[in-house]
Amino acid sequence: QAGAGSPRARLCGTGMGELPQDVKLNYARRCSTDKDLEKLPVNSAAYPYETVDFSQNGLSSVGLRKVLELCSRCEKLRVLRLFKNDIDDGGAKALAGFVERCSSIEEMHLSHNRFTAEGVTALVAAAQHSRPKNMNPLWMRLEQNDVGDPEGTLRDLMSRFSVCQRKDRNRCTVKQCRNGCKVHLPHFHFQRQRARARAGGAGGA
Repeated sequence: QAGAGSPRARLCGTGMGELPQDVKLNYARRCSTDKDLEKLPVNSAAYPYETVDFSQNGLSSVGLRKVLELCSRCEKLRVLRLFKNDIDDGGAKALAGFVERCSSIEEMHLSHNRFTAEGVTALVAAAQHSRPKNMNPLWMRLEQNDVGDPEGTLRDLMSRFSVCQRKDRNRCTVKQCRNGCKVHLPHFHFQRQRARARAGGAGGA
């Protein structure tokens, strides 16, 4: 076990105290669980956060509800970081509902969770239906999830929705899309299922 003075112990030991009054709320890498988030002191006030970061914790779709409760009170929220958690398709649908209600969101970092093609589709559809044409594209990082056929899923999404896979790094950015699309899905083809398949093939005869 990590000693009391170790970096990991210091990170995991930080509690859910009063929320700071700043433009960024950072609860990343605190080993937080769903139960920990029950103690998060969210009230009915508006919060000034433009970035909310709960990445690299142990949150499931249950803990996500508290995060989204907080985010719903952030009128200027632009960036939501939830990568490296344990959020499944149920959480993806909750996030989709949030996307439909939050007109200011610009970036959602959701890689390394447990979304399948169903959850990804719910997120993209929400952005498609709610995002105005004159707004910059929603930047969604969804790589390293549980999408079994990323190429096929991406083709389907691009045929049904305003989606760009962001091949042009210079003209497709957080602020613009050369194709005028509503959603960017950079690195989407790097999915966990493919990595497992490669590892299994490498171990074969």
